[in-house]
Parts: sequence; structure tokens; C-alpha cells
Amino acid sequence: MFSSVSYKKVGDSKGVTAPEFLESMIHGLVPLSNTISFESEPKILKSCKNLLIVGLKNAQVVIYDIISRLKIVGFSTQQTKLYSLTLDQSEMTIFTSGQSSNIYTWSSTGDLLSKTQTNHKARICYLFYNNSFLYSADTLGNISITSKDLSKFISGHNSKIPQITFCHNLATCSIDFTIKIWDNTLNLLGTLTSTKPIHIICYLNSNRLASAGFHALFCIWNIKTYTLEKIVNIEERWISSLCKCPNDDNLIVAGTSDCLVQYFHIGKEVFEESFTAHEMPIRGLCFNTTGSILISCSLEKSAKLWPMSREIPKNKTIQIVDVKITSCLTNIQEDSVFIGDEEGKIHKWDLETLGSLGAWKAHSESITGLGFNNNDLVSISHDGSLKVWTYSKLINFIPIKEALWSICITTEIIYVGSSRGHIHFFDKKYVKIKIVNAHSSPVSSITAGKTIFASAGLDKKIVCWDLKRLEITYSFEAHDKGIKNITIHPDSKRLISFCNSPIAKVWYPGDPPVDVKLFAHTSNITSICFTNKGDYFFTGDNSGNLILWCGNQLLNLCIFTLKSPIISLHDLPLRKRILIVTSSKIYILFNFLTERHLMTYPNYQSYLFIHYFSNIISSKQPDFKVFFKDYIILPYKINILHAFAYKNDYQNLKLAFSAGVKFFASEGYNPLRVALDRKSYQSIDVIIKYIPIIYEKSNPHIFYIIEKEIVELLQISLKNIPNFLQKAFPVVKIKYAPTFAKNKNKKIFTSEIVNINIKAFDLGDNGKVPIEFHESAFRLNLELGSKQCRNLVRKISQCTDSTIFDQLFIQTILDYLYRKALPFMIFEAIFGALSIIFFLIYMQIRTENMIFGIVLIFFNIIHFICEIMQLFINPGSYFNDFWNCIDMCKIITTLLACVFILVDWHDDITQNLMSLAVLFSALRIISLMRMISITRSMIRMIVEVIKNIIEFLLILFVTTLIVAASFWIIQENMSFTDVLMSSFMINFGQFNIEDASKIKSVEWELFLFTLFLNPLVMMNLLIATMGDTYSNIQTNLISSNYREIANVIDEASIFLFFNWNNNRLSFLQLCSVREHQIFESSLQAKMKKIKNSFETIQNVMVENNRKIEFIMDKLNN
Repeated sequence: MFSSVSYKKVGDSKGVTAPEFLESMIHGLVPLSNTISFESEPKILKSCKNLLIVGLKNAQVVIYDIISRLKIVGFSTQQTKLYSLTLDQSEMTIFTSGQSSNIYTWSSTGDLLSKTQTNHKARICYLFYNNSFLYSADTLGNISITSKDLSKFISGHNSKIPQITFCHNLATCSIDFTIKIWDNTLNLLGTLTSTKPIHIICYLNSNRLASAGFHALFCIWNIKTYTLEKIVNIEERWISSLCKCPNDDNLIVAGTSDCLVQYFHIGKEVFEESFTAHEMPIRGLCFNTTGSILISCSLEKSAKLWPMSREIPKNKTIQIVDVKITSCLTNIQEDSVFIGDEEGKIHKWDLETLGSLGAWKAHSESITGLGFNNNDLVSISHDGSLKVWTYSKLINFIPIKEALWSICITTEIIYVGSSRGHIHFFDKKYVKIKIVNAHSSPVSSITAGKTIFASAGLDKKIVCWDLKRLEITYSFEAHDKGIKNITIHPDSKRLISFCNSPIAKVWYPGDPPVDVKLFAHTSNITSICFTNKGDYFFTGDNSGNLILWCGNQLLNLCIFTLKSPIISLHDLPLRKRILIVTSSKIYILFNFLTERHLMTYPNYQSYLFIHYFSNIISSKQPDFKVFFKDYIILPYKINILHAFAYKNDYQNLKLAFSAGVKFFASEGYNPLRVALDRKSYQSIDVIIKYIPIIYEKSNPHIFYIIEKEIVELLQISLKNIPNFLQKAFPVVKIKYAPTFAKNKNKKIFTSEIVNINIKAFDLGDNGKVPIEFHESAFRLNLELGSKQCRNLVRKISQCTDSTIFDQLFIQTILDYLYRKALPFMIFEAIFGALSIIFFLIYMQIRTENMIFGIVLIFFNIIHFICEIMQLFINPGSYFNDFWNCIDMCKIITTLLACVFILVDWHDDITQNLMSLAVLFSALRIISLMRMISITRSMIRMIVEVIKNIIEFLLILFVTTLIVAASFWIIQENMSFTDVLMSSFMINFGQFNIEDASKIKSVEWELFLFTLFLNPLVMMNLLIATMGDTYSNIQTNLISSNYREIANVIDEASIFLFFNWNNNRLSFLQLCSVREHQIFESSLQAKMKKIKNSFETIQNVMVENNRKIEFIMDKLNN
């Protein structure tokens, strides 16, 4: 079992990251429980507010503070044993009974208040206090009631009464197999009869009661009809305690004799979840008052506190009577709120005391907008006036003569929208600057940020403005209905708008703009607000649903339900609250995401989920449970996808994706990142299979979440990579964009914003070639020479799966970078050609003119510096590149040859060095022919042939050496060098026999063996190997071509070493001929495409069969 550590140990530390949290759970440092140890066995648990009252077997009573886990008081009950304990929660008095029939009354500080003699002749075994009545039951089945006005004693059962409980009516149970229902004064209402003794009962609600006992008895009873509803099979364990969850009438918790805590849901036939709570049998269970903590005690002399939810500070409500709210404005500095109503009044309320600070008549008609200009309150109305107030005192009045609908105040300008579609511009002193006709109908909303100013109207359009010139930049139709509101993100890069529909749209401004639709509401959206930093935002609707969204990932995290339609939402960053305005109330809701406290959402049964989560990552391998599919651990935004990816449980990962578990990222730590770090390749393949599905169905922003991981995927050979890359570079449908162009040339651009700039593509007019636009769904670093870009190119070139080169996305990346790299490669070719020319001239004139030698040395020193830089950047892979080896050989031989010529040293050595220098220089120039498309594949073929025959050449050399040694032993008059040369020439069929009669039989045999082995077998194998290499290159012509392009790009990157730390990210955009064929040059690639299509269809069929089986299981259950 996991160690018991503070609930705040992991979650409340601001320095703990999501990976550290997962690692901590592996090592047991998880917020599972807090243990309280006692001197004796705990027998009775009671809770009151934040206090835990524990009755011990040795007749001691101890009281603990649940929050701090500190002991407040402990006292003896003056008995040798404690059999029962109850308390009056209103007065905080404690009633106890021991081996005698007396009842003792204690204060919360342990002072004895009274000692009462009862009419019971037998030992009192249970006490229960409710509504000023103290009930007591004994071992003979008698029940008594005591209060100020009533005293009664009856025989309730035929044997011991182990428990009494209350919910509207009193209930008692007994080992005489019965449960009896009584009114408050012990008048019998009904009897329930069981087949086995009953030891524990617990009300679920006024209509249902649960009972349990030994020998696998667990029953649900209907109190209205007095019938048995359900018997649950709990195996052969004894239930020793029952406790209803305060937050859910259908959920009951049971403690068992084999140390388990089990949860049972009324709607199911089996226990829903269980965990091992103690090492010895459980004696008691109870919840704290709010239901946030479950407390269990055991025979091991301890109690444990299990966090089931986090206690959220209570929400505040301002009740507004007979006021129809039309506008709202918060004053953060004064901690107050201004409300405009339909009758033209302005009301002011204090957010701390929730008291009214007054109201005044401001306009003759409905108030449509409020704003602050420095310390002045500005109001507008349908009466066509703009008024400025200092509290309720009017200090300025500006008649505009048309109904006003919206207002926005910035640091420099006041914008006012009217019913005729006009926007009036005022300076901060309320002097009108200009009027612009922006819309054809009322301007419903105006918003402004640091770089964006936009307006929206009932004409369905959003108009974007130039902030400096106050002129319209462009406009577009955003919705199919009149727009109600538009809000700008704090980063000024996004807008959110909505109309009379359940769908909101996130806009990335540009011409044309790009939108992302948000689907979560079931009724019309009425309001949106961002939190202070824009990490989250809230949306409210007509049904009173409030949805919390993750700002960057555009995923809904939490849903709250209010009772009335939401009018507007406001962030209160200083109070960490959200102000929610409805038609008649103002709610102040605690924004729990503003603090980094560990909790789960839903904020309910937290420990059950954390326990299930920890079982997954601790290799206990539990099955996927749909019950937990919506649970998130906050503030990390971690869910069960992270856990399954961590343990590479790809089967359950599939089930979780199929069930709709959301794909979250916590500070960049998403399930794909988890799987990559853990090298869980099967899980990676499952994730990249479902990401395109999520992209199309629920989250069009998902590629943006994983953009840092995509580069790493390129070097892993996975089945689902081709489809993943295809969906990552989708066709973009742009309204009003041209569909034809004049030529077929690809046009590729990058942009820091997601919008495609049509003008940049220069498509021309009256074109006849059908075109389409593609754009990457995430950002890439495509700055040639940067570390990230070079890493991207290397991952692509090193990928073992040649099918990724058939993808339009990869081709577009390499084409774009190749165009940027081409000028530098041309410069290198010219540089190399000049180097050879100077070298040849220098060899002719030798020492007669030293200028050429100095120039040549200078050229090679520069080249040498470039190579050293490459070696420094990539020391591990530098010599793996054949052309890098040629470069280094060329530089060394050229420098040595020049130096030897300058000092006139050893002509033979100098000539050899010069010969090698020219050879390596020529080879290097040949390599630069990779820039030419028609020779690129041939260069690749030469390199691949050399790589493939290295092992073969080694065998050929050994066989030739063995044959030469054999001939040298026979040919006594020849040197070994001559014999070795003759043996080498035999490999090519060149030999000379002058006098066959003089040749010995051994020599004939050796000669014939040599002819068979080397010229016939080995040389034909060499030809066959080269033929296979040629066939492979031709079969994978596209991949071979683009691999060479990648190598050229990587080589050119060294010239832009100053760009190494450039981290600019941009979207890749392409305009190409419609229905671009990416498999046109390869028959085998076409077959692979067909195979992939069949595999996709097969996967869909398997997934559908699984869903059908899941539905059938649900129906059967």
C-alpha cells in the first residue's frame, strides 16, 4: 500500500511539475491519506463541522481537528469500556455509555455535564441524538426516548439493537432479522423482515435504506412500500460499517472485515470501486460535514482521512428584486459592481458585504453599456445619450440622437456603437473625433486590445480596424445570425464571438480570418469572459450552464449549472472569483483554478480516482473504467491517458480514446510526450492514430498542443505516421479565395499567424489551373541554420520509413528549405570550382608565384573552419556522412600539398598529395550535382552502391589475398607484389598463359578455382548487388530524391551558423494543383497506399465492432 503523506505534499507545491507528480506516484508519494494513531482500538467515529470525535475501546474520547490533523482534547468517560457515543451537533455536547446503564453527558472540552440513570436493565449498546431527542437501545431490544417534554420506554425488538438511524423517520435494526421504522416519538410505522441477522443500517434518502450484516448480506429496502429492492453479492466478506456519501444519495460506502473500503452505486448490481484502507478489519466509517473527506478506523489502532473532494470556498449571492439587468460593470479597485437595468437606473453593490450602495435614475430608457474612463463612470442608453458620472452625480452629458448599443473605453479613445451601425469616436475628454458607418445594423459589441480593435453587429459581420488611423481594415461575415458579443483575448491574438446559437467561434484575425468552433453548450450562449492572463475563459448560456475552457487548448474543463439564464460574466482577479450575472441574481463563484491546490474535477470521489490512477502507474494494470473518463487531476490537467501512456498500456489507451477521454496537456506535458519519454512505442502509435480523429471531431487545436513532439515522431517507424502527417497538412477552405491560377508551380510561404495571405501567392487573374491551399495544423521552425530546423531535417533524412517522403507535408517542408538553401550550395559549388582552378594553376607554376598558393591555403582554411564548426555541432554523426569524410580528406591533402610546394620538399610525396587533392576536390564537386534534379538520384545511387558493397569488397579482398599467397608459394621467381597484382587482374578476366605445358597441375587447379571463385562467383555477386541497389533506388525514387534534398539542406545550414538560436515558429502554407498526386512515380508506393487504405478500413471495422460489443454489454447489464 502507498505511504500516507500529507494531502498537500505534492499538489500544493508550486515547484512540482506534471512529470514529477507522475514520478512521485510511482514512489508512493501520493496524497492518499493522513493517519491518526491512538492508544487503543477506535470503536466509534463521529464528525461535526471540522471536528472528528473518536470513541476508543478503553473508554477514552479524543477530538481532532480534521483540517490540521491536530488533537484538540482527550478525556476519559469514567468507564472501563466504551460501547456507544453520540453528539448534539448544535450544542457540541457528547453522550456516552459504558458497561452500566447510565448515560454521561460531556462538553466539547471534556467536562462532565450530567450523569443520567435510565430504565434499561441491560447494557446500553447504542445511543442516537436527533432534534432534541436522545434515543437509547440495549442488548435486550428495548428502546427509550428522553427529552425535556417526553420520556418513553418500549420493547422494540426481540434481541440486541446494534444501530439506530434517522431520515424523516427513525429506523432500528436487530439481529432478530427485522428493521423497524418509527416516528419521532417511537410509534411503529412499519417492519422489514430479512433472512439473516442485521447489524448495520443506513438511510440513503427518505425512500431508501441500506442494511448489512455478516455472512455476505447487503440489501437495499424501499421504505415507502416496505419491500426489498435489491440484494447485492459481496462474496464472503463481512460489512462492518456503512456510510452514505453526503453529496450523492445513490452512493454508499462500506467498510469490510478484510480491510476494504467499497463504494456501491444504487443503479448498479456490484460494488463500483474498492481499495485497501487498512491492514486490519475496518470498524467504522464517516464523512465530514461537507463530504470532502472520508474517515475510516481500524483494529490497528488508527484512523485514516481519505480526501474525496476539495472544499471550495462558499459562493456568494446578491439577490436583486424587481430589477431586469441589462448591463454590468465591475470596479476592481473599490471591490464593487455597477448594474444597469431596463428602466434606466444604475445600481451599485459592495462585493464584500453584498450590500446595496445605492441606486439612481440615469437614463429615460434601458441602459445598454457601462464603462470607466479613469475614475469616471460612463453610461449609454437607448435614449441616445452618453452620460458621465462621479458616483450618482452627473458631470457630463453628450446627446448623440440615435439609440446607443455598445461602448468600449481604452487608454486613449472611447468607442460607442449605435443602432444605425455607426461608431462614434471620442477622446478621453469626451470630444468627438469622428463618426464611421461600420455596419448596416446595430453595433452590438466593440472590443479593443493592444493591437486589435474590432466591432460586431446584428448584420452578422465582424469589422477589424486600424488602431492608428481609426479606419476599417477589412470585414467578414462571421455568423449566420446577428452577433451578440465579441471579446478579445488578453494576448490580442484571438477573438471570440457568438450569436443566438450554442456555438462560439474563436477567430484568428487576418484577411481572411480563421475560426475554430467551440461545441459544448446545448442552448444559446449569452456571455464570455477571459481570466486575467487568458489561460482560461468562461462561457454562459440561457440554461444557466457555465463552462470553463482551457484558453490555449480550447478544451472544456468543467461545467457548472445555475438555476437561471446567465446574462454576463466578469473576472475578479484580486478576489479569485468569477462574477455571474443572471436575470435576478448575481453569483460570485470561486475560481478554483487560480490556485495550485491539488484536486480533481469532477470535485467528487477524488481519492477513488487517485487510487485508480496510482494503480495504473504502479503496474497493477486495472482495466479502463468509463466511470473515470472525465476525471482530471488539477492543476496539472492530468487524466488517465497520461497514466496508460506512462505504462504503455496501449489496449486500455485505445478504449479510453474510443470512450472520448480528453487529450490534455499540462505545461506541454501531454500523453504523447509521456509516451515518447518512456519509449512506449505501441502507445505512441495508438495516440497518433486517434489524434487525427480528435482533430476532425472534437478538437481542431490538438496538433498545436503536440507541435513540440511531432519532430521526434519522424524518426520512428510507425504504422499510423502517414495518415497522421496527411491530417497535419490539411486542405484549407477559404471563403472568397480563388480556385484557379495561371500556372502549375508550387508556391510555398511561411507565416507566424494561422491566416493564409492570398495576395502573397500572386495567383494572377483568369487562371485555368485548379488549385487548393494547404496549411500545417501546427507551427514549425523553418529558419535555415537554426538548431530546431537542422534537427527537423536530420530526423527526416534519418527516417527508416521511406513512405513519409511520399507525404505532401514532408515534401513541402523539404522543397521550401531547399529553395532557401540553393543559393548557398551554388556559392559552395563556385567556391569549390575556383579552389580546383587555383590549385591546377599553382601546380603548373609551382614556386614561381606564391600568390596562388596563399590564396589556395586561404580558401582551404575557410573551408576547414566550416568543417570544424560542423564537427563541433554534431560530433557524433559528422563522420557518418560520406561527403564530410571527402571534405576533410580534400582539405588535408590540399593544405599539405601547398605547404610542401612552398618549402620545395620531396617531389614524389608532393605529387601524390596533389593527385589526391585533385581527386577529392573533383569528387566534392560531383557531390554538388545533387542540386540538379536529373542527377540527384544518380549521386544517391553511387553512395548507396558503395555502402552496400563494402562487406562484399572485404570478402573479395580476402579471397584475392589468399589466392595470391597460394600462387606466390608456387611461383618462386616472382615477388609477392607481382603475384598479388596478377591475382587481382584475374578477377576481371585478364591473365596471360605463355606456355601451358610448363604449368604444374597444382597451378592449373589453383587457377581454375580462382577463375570460378572470383571472376565468376564474386564478380557476378557484385553486379547483382549493384543491380538490387539500382532497383531499390528506382522503386523508391521519390524518397531517394527527397533524402538527397534533406542532405543538401543540412549541408547548407552550416553557412547560417549565426542563425543557430533562432526559435521563430511559423505555419507552413502551400498553394498547389488540386488533387496533388504523391505516389505518381512509384508502383510499389502505389501498392503501399492501397495497403494502407485497406488497413485503415480494417481498423475502422475493428473499432466499430468494439463499439457494438460495448453497447451490447451495456444493454445486457
